[in-house]
Amino acid sequence: MELTELISEVKREGKISTDGLLMILADAVQKEDDPLEVYKDVYKKAYGTKLNESTCKTWVSNLPDGQKWTMEQTTEVGQRVGVDWSKMSKCEFWACMNAFHSDFMRTAKKYELQDEPEFFGDLVWDYFNDEDAHGKCPMTYYFTFVA
Repeated sequence: MELTELISEVKREGKISTDGLLMILADAVQKEDDPLEVYKDVYKKAYGTKLNESTCKTWVSNLPDGQKWTMEQTTEVGQRVGVDWSKMSKCEFWACMNAFHSDFMRTAKKYELQDEPEFFGDLVWDYFNDEDAHGKCPMTYYFTFVA
């Protein structure tokens, strides 16, 4: 989604007032921010630090390999591998599992793990729950590697 589309969505949903958006944009112009930084600022102000369902769905729909698992399937995997749903939403876990499947398929095939959802569920949970994760979260991953 482009910045202009995000701004339209945020205004349509009433997440940020027009004045609030103008303040964010004016501050970005003054700081000469990169457009991605402006996008992140608007997104965080509107939705907080969790990816919303619309963003997760767009992310998965644009994966080169598409969706491997449904949200229901990844939620079951998440429960089996011990995901703490207060740290990561079910939607974020679903998007990340599908993204990791797409991103790490070559290695998974090498070890014959390409069809093992628990392997990908563990990868996702280990990545975001590591003690020295230093603020890693699905939103950071999304804005670093996807957006």
